[in-house]
Amino acid sequence: MTLPSSGDTTFAQLQRVLAAGESFLGSPTCLRLRAILVRGPGPAWHNYQVEGLLVPSQPDREERVLEMGDTRLVEWWTDHAALSEPDGLRLGLARWRDVVGAPSGFQFQDTVRLYRDFPGAAQVAAPTWRVELHENVPQQVRFGSLPCGPLYHEECRLFAEDVKDLTSHWFERGERYDRPSGENQYAIRIPDRRARFTGIHLDEQAITISCTRLPSGPADLRCAWQWTGFRGDAQNGVEDVVFSDSSTECEVEIVVGGLQTLKLWLVDLEGYCYDQFYELPWRPGRLTIGGLRRGGSAELRGLRDAGESDTVEFKLWVSAVRGDGKRGELVRSACAFVNTQGGTIYIGVDQHGDVVGTGRSIRKDYRNASPDIETLRDRYTSGLRRILTEAIAPTLVPEFEWLDVAGLHVLAIRVPRGPDRPYELVEDGTSYVRRGATNRRAGPREFGGPHTTV
Repeated sequence: MTLPSSGDTTFAQLQRVLAAGESFLGSPTCLRLRAILVRGPGPAWHNYQVEGLLVPSQPDREERVLEMGDTRLVEWWTDHAALSEPDGLRLGLARWRDVVGAPSGFQFQDTVRLYRDFPGAAQVAAPTWRVELHENVPQQVRFGSLPCGPLYHEECRLFAEDVKDLTSHWFERGERYDRPSGENQYAIRIPDRRARFTGIHLDEQAITISCTRLPSGPADLRCAWQWTGFRGDAQNGVEDVVFSDSSTECEVEIVVGGLQTLKLWLVDLEGYCYDQFYELPWRPGRLTIGGLRRGGSAELRGLRDAGESDTVEFKLWVSAVRGDGKRGELVRSACAFVNTQGGTIYIGVDQHGDVVGTGRSIRKDYRNASPDIETLRDRYTSGLRRILTEAIAPTLVPEFEWLDVAGLHVLAIRVPRGPDRPYELVEDGTSYVRRGATNRRAGPREFGGPHTTV
């Protein structure tokens, strides 16, 4: 028993699916219904919105009515047994009419509209059907002016700016419901936990996708994937999702480069989509792959457009085991930062501000050392610390921090503004200062005289 991913279905089919709700949640279910009612025109009560949510059974549930002036909040429940009755869903949805003494006995339109919401793009915790249905009332009520806010209920400590704001609190979905009419509109949300993505772990070379299913859920699934990298490269493919024996959890591994976008679909052999995941530059996903948009990489979000500056320097790579020109550039930049305003040197970022990471370069420089990437990063950090300590006097004390940017690791070397300026290169006694995005030799008057601070 299921519903299409989207489109139209019938009221009768919707009732059959709700009656079989245990197959979607993995436990006995009931339909929790909540309504926001407003008074008028005249003394009659009308529903501003009625919403149902399929939830695990609540044996101790009670009907509630909260009065807030010309606004009332009503909560009631329709259990599995009632949903199995021929007229159970209709009577359950319209229960608010009996509560406030409104006219009843109306039928619902046979066609209902389906939408499939996924976590990340919508305010849902699991893949969820959102169903819109309509009651056949003789005349649709158009709300003129809604009851004025603010609205407050002391017992529940519930406050809302106005009726529209009240929808985000009463229906527990984090967004306002804003519409001009009318009492014949209803909505039902049906979470679908049969099969879904539950986690993503991303490192320098691969992404591991965690999947789960209900014991009664589908056993033969595929994970279709598509990703693009920072350099515009793109790949796609399909992996088997294999649940061993009666297991309800499994993992799928995909080899990737530096991710800029990622799309995943969890489908069965007929192409039915149980879950999907998108991580795009303009649309963050829900499973936290690191990404350009969250966690420790937040400081890098605007650097690509801003570019290098008097406090920012990009380095593609600086070896700590081989002497080359890049090592000298690193030392001069650190000297310039400590002599000016301070700044941060990002290693693993190219001159355009694109993140390329350090994983491959570290493994190349330490190819005969431990295979553990965390150990190699520590060795690399210690090497650069030694280089800067030995190359600049007085002693420079920078901070080192690894940033995870969509699975690519960038080393941030934070150089504070020094208290004992001027700082000089041990090799030749030269001092540098930062001017815009360049390092310049400090002139004789740069610091107002030998070893004085600005």
